[in-house]
Amino acid sequence: YVPEQYPFLARVVDDIVSAGADGLLVADPAFMLWVREQGHDIPLHLSAGGAVLNPRAASFMWGSFGLSRIVLPRHLTLGEITELVTTLPDIKFEVFIINEPCINVDGLCTFQHGLTDITGDDLNCCDISWDLSLGSEDADPVTLRTIRSHVASGRRGSGACGACALHDLQSAGVCAVKVVGRGLPIKDKVRDVAFVAGLVRFLEEEGPDRDAFV
Repeated sequence: YVPEQYPFLARVVDDIVSAGADGLLVADPAFMLWVREQGHDIPLHLSAGGAVLNPRAASFMWGSFGLSRIVLPRHLTLGEITELVTTLPDIKFEVFIINEPCINVDGLCTFQHGLTDITGDDLNCCDISWDLSLGSEDADPVTLRTIRSHVASGRRGSGACGACALHDLQSAGVCAVKVVGRGLPIKDKVRDVAFVAGLVRFLEEEGPDRDAFV
């Protein structure tokens, strides 16, 4: 945020705190410091836009800004999430679980996602269909196939689901999962929240082993 925006942000934060919100989801470190300087003790959650990609980054952000939770970027693999979370058991982590996959790093992406209202098209920049080709005879075809697979699996949309990984995420120590889809119809949001909540309750109340859950 630029300085000219802070008077407006002050009113927004005051309204949020007055309404009794559980916390603020924030990506901008300067804004986090400003919230504390204003005397607000509301919990701060670092959004995926904060781009925490490894244990050192997580430890730094957690200790420097008094965070209550860190939301991990959606492009991290299950193995990367597990390694990060188990390395830092005292830090609370949240992950995306359903809808809106993306091949890009949340905190480093500069694509404009508001162009659909201007152009009338259904696609944002990262939805545009494109492909890769070998630039030279020395290029590695295995790497090319890997990148193509990564791109194909990360197309944005409402179909992505990581529910089968809930058992692994719980075992690793992830404290919360995020149901994405701010642009989806209300009925779809209600359906997805109920679906994920039901699985979480099943895990917590029944304690199935991994094979039984999956």
